[in-house]
Amino acid sequence: MLCNGSLDCTTQVLCENWQHFDLRLPEHTKKKNMLLVAHNGLRNRLASKLNMGDMLMMEWDDPLTELANRYHVHCLIHRVDDCGNETVIDEGTIYKMQHERVYGGRRKDIARNTFFLPINQIHSNFIELALVNWYFDHQKLPRPKLTNYETFKYYELIGDNNFTHMMCPQTYRIGCSYAKPRRRMQRE
Repeated sequence: MLCNGSLDCTTQVLCENWQHFDLRLPEHTKKKNMLLVAHNGLRNRLASKLNMGDMLMMEWDDPLTELANRYHVHCLIHRVDDCGNETVIDEGTIYKMQHERVYGGRRKDIARNTFFLPINQIHSNFIELALVNWYFDHQKLPRPKLTNYETFKYYELIGDNNFTHMMCPQTYRIGCSYAKPRRRMQRE
């Protein structure tokens, strides 16, 4: 089992049903850049609409990409990653897991968004579909809180779901992975 390129977690098996795409590789630069542009574009749009002046520009992060890769390479779609020597995970809903890990010498909160497209729907624009799906999660949240600060007014996001993970102003790193099933998978 590979954890950051080393065989130090032995309780996981490789997932042979998935064709995995590691976005750190040069042949996937276009998809990686598309993800960054799309995330930053949506974040800029929201910052303008809600008068948010502290929205950070997202940058690609290879260690986060490695974490995302593990979920596909080792069939961890709805299970906990046991490469616990560097990641402590508390299970959340089936679509979200909160992670806390040491990153750059400081502890950081990490959230995971997932998107599943039915196998009978083949789309070349699955990245756009995922982002739109996550964006429309704002409909499940309470209305943003209007805050007055001196002579300024701005809105604060409230809640915890795919939308807030993607739009949190302090989020500045992104790492993604994607996979396609090689064949129709059987339900257990």
